[in-house]
Amino acid sequence: MTHAPVQPKDAASVMLIRSGSRGLEILFLRRNPSLAFQGDHWVFPGGRIDPIDKDVDRPHDELPAAQKAAVREAAEESGVSVPLHSLVYA
Repeated sequence: MTHAPVQPKDAASVMLIRSGSRGLEILFLRRNPSLAFQGDHWVFPGGRIDPIDKDVDRPHDELPAAQKAAVREAAEESGVSVPLHSLVYA
C-alpha cells in the first residue's frame, strides 16, 4: 500500500510529569480513533504551532513559538495550565 507524501507541519508537544504516591506520573492522552493521523494512539499533549504562537518581532525564532504552542495545546487538550516559565527542555 502506497501513501501520498505528507507535508510536515511545525508542532510542539509537552511531557507533563509530577511526583505521585508511587513515583513519577506522566500524562498521556488518547487520540480519537476516527482521526486519520495517529487515531487511537496514546500521546503527549501537543499540536500545531499556530500563527498566534509566533512573536511578531521575531517570526523565525522557533523555540518561543514552540513553547507557547506546547502550553496552549496542553490547556486545550487536557485542561492543564502549564506556566510558560516552568518548561524544562533539552
